[in-house]
Amino acid sequence: MDEEKYLGSELGYRLAVDEMQRLFNAQMATIENVKTNAQNILGSASLIVALVGALQIFNAGPRLLPYTILVVIISLLYILMVICCIGAMFLTNIAMPVKANWDVLFETYINHPDNIALYRQMLSQLLNVFELNKPMIARRSRLANIATVLLPIIVVLLFILSLF
Repeated sequence: MDEEKYLGSELGYRLAVDEMQRLFNAQMATIENVKTNAQNILGSASLIVALVGALQIFNAGPRLLPYTILVVIISLLYILMVICCIGAMFLTNIAMPVKANWDVLFETYINHPDNIALYRQMLSQLLNVFELNKPMIARRSRLANIATVLLPIIVVLLFILSLF
């Protein structure tokens, strides 16, 4: 009876660790998706530079004050968008559940005498890392979302600029 209880408990821990590992993998995939989104927005931003260049060529006449103000606003929004994209791509404080060090792996996992204690430790590390990564993912997502909103605003302002 005690042996069945022990095996059930070990299986429960193993399942919990597997589930947390899946959640951690999903979290890492989310980080990569946000990074890819920011890269795509930054790639689309090159269109803005081309549009501004074309507008400058076709509007070679005297500049009105509203035109100049709009160019300054577009430039500032563009710089903000680039900063947001770079911030979303390069925040690198990603916590990992295990150190990539043979001595640590051997002492912590391979040479561990008690399976239940090992599962508890693994589960605790995965939970801690999952919680540590949440704020960083939220920051990256927020920056990518800001950049996503800024891109169409800049395009609309460029369209308005072309009317001058």
